[in-house]
Amino acid sequence: MRQANCTQADLTQAILTRSNLNQANLTGAEGTEAVLKQVNLTWAKLNSANLKSANLQQAVMIHATLIETDLSGADLQDAILDHATLKNCHLSNIIWHQVSVKGTHFCQPSGLLTQEKVWLRSQGATIS
Repeated sequence: MRQANCTQADLTQAILTRSNLNQANLTGAEGTEAVLKQVNLTWAKLNSANLKSANLQQAVMIHATLIETDLSGADLQDAILDHATLKNCHLSNIIWHQVSVKGTHFCQPSGLLTQEKVWLRSQGATIS
């Protein structure tokens, strides 16, 4: 599914464990409670996507661009978001355990607690 165009795709509760979505376009995708464990989302574009309560454990999202994407309640344990850009994303109640965010830029995020911002910055992310 490399470079897949999944615009407006309904991925609600889909199980896509270990899928290669490198450079995929997930604009407007609906993925509430989707299982995306160990998915490769390197260089992927997620614009206005809904990944509420999605399981993104060990997902690789290096250089991914997420704009106005809802990740509230998502499990990002052991995910790699290095050098990703997250702009105007909803980020409340996320599981951040062992997430790598080196060089990641969070631009106008909503839902982040103060202690989450402090931790993300300590791991190499910038928040503006």
